[in-house]
Amino acid sequence: MFTFQWTIIRVVALILISSVLVDIEILIIVFGFLLLHINVGLKAIIYDYIHFHKIKFLLLILLRVSSLEGSRYVFELFI
Repeated sequence: MFTFQWTIIRVVALILISSVLVDIEILIIVFGFLLLHINVGLKAIIYDYIHFHKIKFLLLILLRVSSLEGSRYVFELFI
């Protein structure tokens, strides 16, 4: 019942609720968790609706690459 994504989402909520941070740190954390949330959601869609294994594998690789690129752009935005 409890998956890794479920646990991560709950831990993220606890960190965001219990933390008192400077504004820029809050933005970095929110953007990071937003990218994580998008990644988990797109993985769920791919696993649920794509039934061909080769296409699923290709889409998961593309999702991982796009997640890395997105996190790189967010990192560059704040530096």
